[in-house]
Amino acid sequence: MVPEIHHFLTRPDGHNQKVAGTLRARSVPTTVKHVRTVRRSDQERLIDEVTAMIGRCLLFLAALTVASSLASAEEKKSARDLLAEFSSKWDESAWVGGRRAYIRPLDDEDWKVRMTTLIKLSKAGSGAKDQLLESVRHGELPERILAAQALGYLGTELSTTQLLDLLREESNPSVRLYLVDVLGMVGKASEASDSLRQWRDQERNGDVRKHIGYALQRGTNRVGPDVLKSLRQFDHGRIAMARIGKPAPDFHLKSVDGKEIQLSQFRGKQAVVLVFIYGDT
Repeated sequence: MVPEIHHFLTRPDGHNQKVAGTLRARSVPTTVKHVRTVRRSDQERLIDEVTAMIGRCLLFLAALTVASSLASAEEKKSARDLLAEFSSKWDESAWVGGRRAYIRPLDDEDWKVRMTTLIKLSKAGSGAKDQLLESVRHGELPERILAAQALGYLGTELSTTQLLDLLREESNPSVRLYLVDVLGMVGKASEASDSLRQWRDQERNGDVRKHIGYALQRGTNRVGPDVLKSLRQFDHGRIAMARIGKPAPDFHLKSVDGKEIQLSQFRGKQAVVLVFIYGDT
């Protein structure tokens, strides 16, 4: 039996007109097939959306894994690798200041590379001291200077004899200057006081002589573990935050009498002059 279907058509005048007709049996499968196709499209669309979401999650996890691996690889770099990387980026010819060439240009960016490398070296721990000693003796000049500076934080296990031998062997005044600083920073200047005074009498470089005096003044007052901790925790992404004409970024430091001073406490009250004392290591 052919089913009968009634439906209404709406005429232009707004009245409904009942129309009777028949729905042929052969048209039913066509209609059902169309409905099934629509339902399958909805399911496929949902599957596509879920698949895309899973894909995004997998990409995010992959990015996290890569970032973690890169960070881990960065942390595992040896002191030797860090110094070689620094040397490849540092422009030793950029020094200015006439015949002595002792300062960097105002627009110099290499100091950021130097500071970032020093932070990374501080995380290498005291076990890196042998590689630093090797770099002081055999590296390129920028590596030798920075390695000598890093020993001031990581060379606490070095003996006074080792440091004095390095100092006697060294021909470059910049490296000698930092090796003298190391004796003061690790608290062994008093033990080496006689040798340092003799060295000061024969030292031809004025800056090195001054730093010998600074080291002798330190005596046994070595750099405290809190300084190394601060260096290790320093976020090198915050380097160069200060901008001319912009509000100074807030910071806090200890004064010479041990009081905690924060820059923001002077805001709107008085001018502040920040002075980095030459040779204050």
